[in-house]
Amino acid sequence: MTLLLVLVALSALVQGLSGFGFGMLGMALLSPVIGYRDALALLVVLNLFINFCNLAFHGLRFSWQGTGGVIGGLAVGVPAGMFLVTLLDERILFVLLGVFLVYAAGTFLWRKLRGGPVPGVGNAWLAGGLSGFFGGGFNAGGPPLVNHCFRGDEPFFECKKRFAAMVFLMSVYRLVLSGPAGLHLPVGWGALAGLCGAVLVGFSGGFFLSRKVNSDQMKNAVYGFLLLLGAYFVITFGGRLLGD
Repeated sequence: MTLLLVLVALSALVQGLSGFGFGMLGMALLSPVIGYRDALALLVVLNLFINFCNLAFHGLRFSWQGTGGVIGGLAVGVPAGMFLVTLLDERILFVLLGVFLVYAAGTFLWRKLRGGPVPGVGNAWLAGGLSGFFGGGFNAGGPPLVNHCFRGDEPFFECKKRFAAMVFLMSVYRLVLSGPAGLHLPVGWGALAGLCGAVLVGFSGGFFLSRKVNSDQMKNAVYGFLLLLGAYFVITFGGRLLGD
């Protein structure tokens, strides 16, 4: 339990610092400890909590114009991703998670290395659908939505507020679908309350530190870690599949 508290708090700290990363980092760290499906089930609940905190910290006063396509895409993508989890062997899920981490982190780091912008997803339906699918199946739906929400000339904090609202809606939807998808909490309510406390402490600390830390360097470090971890998942679990 202590290890779970530390890993959850660390993931929440990264989310507070950068505005992203809890789901992807939490899934990458917790899956080897408690298993893929149990990690997904636990993070469905914890994601709802941290996204509520994120929404409360950023506020709801922003323009909802142009979000209809994203919401429609999420409505289709989330159940598709969650249904995928019920079909595949856990080792295959780990390999797919690894491939996704390598792609998402590698794309970001390569673009940064070349000095060019990270390409965003322009179509709202496509951004919502991809984000919902990766969020439902891998608890890692942030990248397509981040790239979409931050594409325009709107001030940075306004973009963060829109992103916070979109991921909160996605987390509520995922929680509603978790029962039909066969996901069940791997911990009791007391332990869940403790983990929510770790989320709140980590997120609050990260949020208030975010103005003092070089966010660009921190993002590079997080994505570098995810790239290495993704490669590890692909090699390790891919080898186990080939060995059968």
